[in-house]
Amino acid sequence: MTTPAGWERPYFQDTDQTPLIFLAAFGADLQAQPMSRSAFQCSGIPGGVTLQAFTTSAHPGYLESLRSGYLWEQFQARDPALTAAVSATQGCAVLAGDVASPGSLAYLRDMIGIGEWLFACGARAIFDPQAFTWWTRETWHDELFVAGQAQPHKHVQILLSDTPSGDWLHTRGMRLFGRPDLSVRNVRASSHDVATTLINRLIAFQALGGVIDDGMEFELSGLPDGVVCNLRGDLEDPDFNNLHVDILWPR
Repeated sequence: MTTPAGWERPYFQDTDQTPLIFLAAFGADLQAQPMSRSAFQCSGIPGGVTLQAFTTSAHPGYLESLRSGYLWEQFQARDPALTAAVSATQGCAVLAGDVASPGSLAYLRDMIGIGEWLFACGARAIFDPQAFTWWTRETWHDELFVAGQAQPHKHVQILLSDTPSGDWLHTRGMRLFGRPDLSVRNVRASSHDVATTLINRLIAFQALGGVIDDGMEFELSGLPDGVVCNLRGDLEDPDFNNLHVDILWPR
């Protein structure tokens, strides 16, 4: 099958990691309307991925696990009216699974089109726990669907944490691309810009199929000498729920 323009992975190398999709669309009624592939710009559910309906009557604990915790509290603080509407929904549709054909980003295009359809089916919000993101109908449409091409940075969060040894810049969301997340510790405030630039370049490189080799060194204007990376962690790591590349930043 020909890859749609704008969804290629020109640096693709196959690895033992596969992209994982996980989205929960609260309030979506899967019977509300058929999914038009032309209207929603997708080819259907990607291979290896399923779409299932969960209800509060049959799966109360599962739904409440998605509507609780730190991310839910942040969402409540940011948009109390919408979280109230999400709380009132009686079910959610979950699109989840390991993508069978990761050689292009056609699966991402399909995911975005399915999300647009789920909003058309009444979803009030879509939760992406991998990227710590709650999407509204407007942000999904305006930031993802209208673009008509892959925008990896929209699916990945760069987080900043204060630690005793210095600032820690780290990502969430690279598992959607079947690639490790990124971690840079001991970053001084004066180096935030160059560290963020490096992370953004590596997000794009990996999302387009590239692989960061263990021990790889980088060249970037303003980057300190001796910055190298090592692959760390596992899928159960609570900081990432993914492997991660530990980028060693000189003290």
